[in-house]
Amino acid sequence: MKAITLQDNCPKNPTPWLSLVEYKVKTIETRKNWIYRSYRGDTLFTASACSRTPNAGLAVCVANVVDIVPMTKAHEEEACIQVFDNGWALILDDLRWLSRKFPVLGKLGVFEVDLPPDVTFFTPSAESFKPQQMPVYLRNFFLNSVP
Repeated sequence: MKAITLQDNCPKNPTPWLSLVEYKVKTIETRKNWIYRSYRGDTLFTASACSRTPNAGLAVCVANVVDIVPMTKAHEEEACIQVFDNGWALILDDLRWLSRKFPVLGKLGVFEVDLPPDVTFFTPSAESFKPQQMPVYLRNFFLNSVP
């Protein structure tokens, strides 16, 4: 399966990007100078090893990349980031969680991951996305991000 790696509260980039995707807060992933512009389809989202969340070094969720377009101001809210030069917006849909998270060595760009045979995908319930269901570290991120 095709995969991409996101940071999830790393020392030099403390935003929990992958957790925001996992809990459907972020429905647009952004990349600078993204060369894989024709890529579409189900994508496994993995956390970089430098992540300071329980997701570090793990495959976490799957979403369908339905489009890749130049990032505009209109994407900012769903991307959870302000527009930036040479930014590309990966439009995500059909978020699914894994029956279990498993270790993955993250890489740059789009790369291939072999799924363990016992791992399946499921659509989380709407209840799963309520703030009280989110991990404490993610709730704390929101509390600390309020101006």
